[in-house]
Amino acid sequence: MRAILIGICFVVFVVAARGEELRDPRTRNEDISGTTVDVNVSRDGSGLFRYEYSVTNQPTNVGTILTFWLDVSCPDPVPPRGDLGNLGLDTSSVSESGNHVPVAIGGADPAGVSVSDHALWGLYSPPGESDRLIVVSAYGPGDREYRIRPKMDPVGWDYATHNPDEDPSVPWTADFTVSGITRGPACPGEEEFVEPPRFPGTLYPNESEAVNAVLTYSEPLRDRFHADTGTMSLTLTIHYAEEIDPKSFRVLPAKHNLQRFFNPEPGASETVVLPLEEGKNKIQLQAKAKSLPRTKRKEGGMYGGRGPDMDQDDFEVRVGTSGGGKSASNKAGGKK
Repeated sequence: MRAILIGICFVVFVVAARGEELRDPRTRNEDISGTTVDVNVSRDGSGLFRYEYSVTNQPTNVGTILTFWLDVSCPDPVPPRGDLGNLGLDTSSVSESGNHVPVAIGGADPAGVSVSDHALWGLYSPPGESDRLIVVSAYGPGDREYRIRPKMDPVGWDYATHNPDEDPSVPWTADFTVSGITRGPACPGEEEFVEPPRFPGTLYPNESEAVNAVLTYSEPLRDRFHADTGTMSLTLTIHYAEEIDPKSFRVLPAKHNLQRFFNPEPGASETVVLPLEEGKNKIQLQAKAKSLPRTKRKEGGMYGGRGPDMDQDDFEVRVGTSGGGKSASNKAGGKK
């Protein structure tokens, strides 16, 4: 983050030197929560699975999609299967561990497999555009997490005065990133996964996967989305880990008293229906695990005061509007 802000300050200096008026970044809106993700899975005669994703930046959005990221990581190295080298697709990888399903990818400017074992594409798609992305693997489908990040160009914004690291009211990339579950090549032993998928919720940069599993969800299957005008409730099915500390469970904002709908019990699951209002609704759930080490919470900064031992999941539902326009219906899971 420090490197990002150094770059921001440099850009701000250059723009200011030209005498241009800088905009207040606290008012920034790069909403891409209306984006739809659909996938079609097929298998050819050689046994290879082909995953075709349609990622559409709906006209109701206001932000530009920068990247689409699909998790193909596994706990251990995965043995190669099939011939992926003669498909005319990208098989490059800069993975540090090598622990991922072998894949070939194509579509919009594929970047191959990333350092952290994710298939990554650069899209640069404005509202109204759709991208067709391809993944081919010898491994069959399972539930996989995806993330869609917006373009956050710092040029013309006064980040020298309003620093996201110092002022949590200043939005940055994480405030508009969309996460969800779709189908993708699974790790050995997890193919053709038939149980209802579970969305782990928001994974913050300083949050481990173990912490993020304290609260998981089978409905909805993404953290940001649009709802039709007149949709005045959100159905949320939540699963509490065996290790959860029920006393640590919080639902924010407190002024709406949404916590009264929940009954957190270790190992339990429940479905709750939460009221919504027209416009943007933000709901945050927090919990800790009894067995994880407690650490001092950070004050301020880009993580909003949470510590690395806190599972914090943010849901944002825009009812009827996005950037002042009327919303279209959106599939919460993007799964077929």
